Amino acid sequence: METLWGEPVREREFTVRDVLIKFEGRPAYTTLMTTLDRLFKKGFLGRRTEGRAFVYSVRVAKGEFLRNVARDIIDRFAGHQTEEALLACLVEVVSQRDRELLNELEHLVKMKRREQREAD
Repeated sequence: METLWGEPVREREFTVRDVLIKFEGRPAYTTLMTTLDRLFKKGFLGRRTEGRAFVYSVRVAKGEFLRNVARDIIDRFAGHQTEEALLACLVEVVSQRDRELLNELEHLVKMKRREQREAD
């Protein structure tokens, strides 16, 4: 996806061959074709048929894509751990990387609590 958000592919439609050129021939054509198909099936890419080839387009902005990936990871993790362990892990990782991000997390928690109080 990172390559697809970059210039100039982001601004137009592209085929498997177009993306293959960006990767300078690696990975194999069929591997890239399978990857683009999976991204299409997950809703990250749009697709239409042109002749015998599929023509793809990016449907999801980078920020939305990253939120979806993070949500999926958290959902999978939460299925195997307690909520407290999940939150502790999240706070630990955030605090190790960026104090400002930890402040933003605190702000988001306060906003969510306010929304819940107003809804009750």
